[in-house]
Amino acid sequence: MKKHDDDFSEEEKELFGEYFRRFMIQKNPNPQRAGCPDPGILRDLAFRRKVAPGIRRKVFSHMMKCSECVMDILDFVEEYKANH
Repeated sequence: MKKHDDDFSEEEKELFGEYFRRFMIQKNPNPQRAGCPDPGILRDLAFRRKVAPGIRRKVFSHMMKCSECVMDILDFVEEYKANH
């Protein structure tokens, strides 16, 4: 595959990912957990288990407005990585 001048290095990709995670965690606090899905669904998504497409879309849409769910799914992803 041809490398383009605008390709990011692995370090830049990691840095961008970290900035994006921080942004998503801080952007939309929802301390009352209004409208949050069941934590089991977040865990299923993080663990790459099958979740109905309609539920996935609803959860991802909610996560764009909920820092708490973003933090939860990131924790589940770390748990998944540690066990696989």
